[in-house]
Formats: sequence, C-alpha cells, structure tokens
Amino acid sequence: MFRLDRLERFALTKVFPLIPAQATSWLFGSRTDIDGRGGDIDILIKHDASPQERFDLSHRLTVAFQEHCDEKIDFVVVQKSPSEPELEVFLRSIVKKIDLATVVNTPLLDHVALLVHNLEASRAASASLGFAVQEIQSFPATIESYVGESGRSSRLLLMQPSGPGSYQRALKKRGPGVHHFGVVVPSMKTFPNQLIGTGWFIHPVSAFNLETGGDVYLARPGAPLLEVSEAKPSKPAVLAPVVERMRIRVNPDVAANLSCLGIPELTWTTSEESALQVGGKWHHVAEFVEPAQTPF
Repeated sequence: MFRLDRLERFALTKVFPLIPAQATSWLFGSRTDIDGRGGDIDILIKHDASPQERFDLSHRLTVAFQEHCDEKIDFVVVQKSPSEPELEVFLRSIVKKIDLATVVNTPLLDHVALLVHNLEASRAASASLGFAVQEIQSFPATIESYVGESGRSSRLLLMQPSGPGSYQRALKKRGPGVHHFGVVVPSMKTFPNQLIGTGWFIHPVSAFNLETGGDVYLARPGAPLLEVSEAKPSKPAVLAPVVERMRIRVNPDVAANLSCLGIPELTWTTSEESALQVGGKWHHVAEFVEPAQTPF
C-alpha cells in the first residue's frame, strides 16, 4: 500500500513513460506508509548511465511531474551497482519500496455501493456527511442514489432492491452492507490477469464484457463484488473525494487474499466493524444501511 492522492498518481502516470525501459524504479520513503502524514514523494531509479546523464534524467522527470502537480518530489537516480560506500549504505537503509509500475497501474476507487433496506432513510442519514445527495434513479431491479456530485471520486452509492433478482437475494441472504466496490483501471485486459491464482474470478454475468470493453464484475467468496471499468488516466477533478478510506470486515479465511487488489483506500479486517472515512472521520457502515432499522 502507499499514500498518494489522485493528482500525484496522475502526475506519476505521465512521468513513468519517460523513464528508460532498461531502468528499474520504485516508490520509497514516507509515502509507502498508508497511515503516515505529509512527506515528500521519493522515487528511486536504478539506471546505468554517466553522472551527467543521471542528473539530466532526474531533472527531466522532476519538470515533467511538476507540469501536473506541485507536490515536492525527489527522483534519486543511481547506478544499478553503485560503488560509493555512502550510497550503498543509503540503499540498504530503505526498508520498503514499491515497484513504480504497480503504483501507476493501481486501480482507482470510483464508488462504494451499499445495499440498504430503505433508500429514503439511508439518503437522509447520508446527508449528514456534508455532500450533496443525488436524485433517486430507477433501474429494473433497484432504486439508487449517489452521495456526492458526479465530479467527485470515491462516491457512495446507496442501492435498494425494488423487485426480484440478485440484489433482493443478496439482501435477504447477507443483510444490508457493502455490496460492491467500483474501480477504474487503465487496462481491462491486464488487470484481471494480475489476479490469476488469488481466488478472484470473473463473474459469469459479465464474462462477455471482458472482450467487448464493458464493465466486468469480479467475485471472491466471502468478499464484496468488485466492479471494474476501463478508462485512460485523466487529470482528476479538484473536488475532494467522498470516501477517503474504507475498512471492510471479512472472514479470516479470505482476508489474506484481498490485499492483492492493491487499492490503497481499502483495508480489510477480521475483527472491527466495517466503516468508511469521510472528511477525516470514521463512520460505521451500519449508520447508513440501517438508519431506521426498517425491515425489507
């Protein structure tokens, strides 16, 4: 996991193609601590070149990054096998580093969908978060309402079953709570392949979409569904996200296989109640899915 906001991640996606193909690169330092605060962005690049060429590369990357983001960033470019003792000590001191390719290809959280008993009651409870609650939309099997304007990221989606179907069955079987996460990836063909052998599989209802470019649902027994959409990286809106962090309670036997998704905003727990962080404050999911304890 790492700690970068959407603008910082977008800027890195623009810089990453400028790094020579034969070089290796990582994110390291304080931004690899998901629970930390502040700190410069530190990028380590190992590239066999002359001192002047390494200096020029660092400068080009810094300029390219700052065309999109003003955050302080340090590109540390070193030989793949440095001979300076001080540099060797520095490299050994790096406790944690994350492949930069992983960072720039990590899914972006688009929305968190909650299955609720009573949409009107949940909309009223969600209004306390300070974001505009959108109008109700009707679909064949659900009525739904977003919390947060369309220009925001990581919105909250409230869903109430309105007739027979999978949503109604899910509510009766598991009760109200987190139904699925919506994420955006740069390549629909690449992302599912990264999950081979992790226990996640393409839901049968969306297998055809993998070839046609439509949204794909991934499933994992004991975990919420994952709705995956494809989109090229674009500069994020200046509006703050609705959901900043999400903590999901799952069974112990599946918790170990969920971190492979690599979504920084999501953490998994086997003991604490599911909760979401909005405006720096944690709220139990139950506050929004069962605000009035209305039976379905």
